[in-house]
Amino acid sequence: MLLPAAALLLSVGLALAAQGVASRLPDALERYCEEARASFERSNQLARDLAATLEGLDAEGPEATAAGLELVRERLARERALLQHLVPPAGAEEVQARGLAAVDVLLTLADPGLVRAARAVDREALGAYIREQFLAARAEARAAMAALRQTDTRCAKRVVQGAIRLLSRSR
Repeated sequence: MLLPAAALLLSVGLALAAQGVASRLPDALERYCEEARASFERSNQLARDLAATLEGLDAEGPEATAAGLELVRERLARERALLQHLVPPAGAEEVQARGLAAVDVLLTLADPGLVRAARAVDREALGAYIREQFLAARAEARAAMAALRQTDTRCAKRVVQGAIRLLSRSR
């Protein structure tokens, strides 16, 4: 008599534990979604800061611009570390990979050596290179957002529209 009752209690306990784990899974996905969204928003702002710093090359000169790039680079490196340490739920690995790829392109552009060498490089060619790199970062950012939407449609609805519009003008 005690054995069936103990088995019943054990099965009820396991069922409740399974429900608890299942109810925590959406919480984990929701937390990841919020953390990824916040990272995308910060990366978007850093891309804008990077563009503004690069635009100051003519007005401020290469040394001042290089110093500004170093500050943006440090912030991008911190953002990359934060994004890299996010643990994506199963199926959301591409979100992290694409987000890291976007930040990596921005890190390449934030190299102070780029503007220090600007004197020796054709300005038109440098401008074209910078534009291409920003477009590559934006493509990776859009792919990260698409991967986030694909992971869970509810997550995409919670994401602020346009949170990852690298280089897009505010409307």
